[in-house]
Amino acid sequence: MTRHNRDYWESIAAGRLGEPVEFFRDGGSALSEDELAATGEVAGLKVLHLACSMGDECISFAGLGAREVIGVDISPTHLATGQAKAAAVVVIVDLLEGDLTEIDPGLTVF
Repeated sequence: MTRHNRDYWESIAAGRLGEPVEFFRDGGSALSEDELAATGEVAGLKVLHLACSMGDECISFAGLGAREVIGVDISPTHLATGQAKAAAVVVIVDLLEGDLTEIDPGLTVF
């Protein structure tokens, strides 16, 4: 099942680029008002985003001053797109390939 899921996301990755670099450079955020209200102030905090796709929300959290942003997704192509965007926007995010069904619930990442 995991292989099929990864294969699916990889098959559509070329058509899913998310927001362009200029959007973030111009101060744009991929986070909706509801998401911003739910997360609250993230400046100085660590953020973990599961199923981050190409990392647009991760880039947004980094732009809001999160001191460490980790994103996890199953698609290496989406992650590469996100890492390239983050570098172009000049924010630091750590985008990791992983299967969310295999994350150890006792794992301490922070």
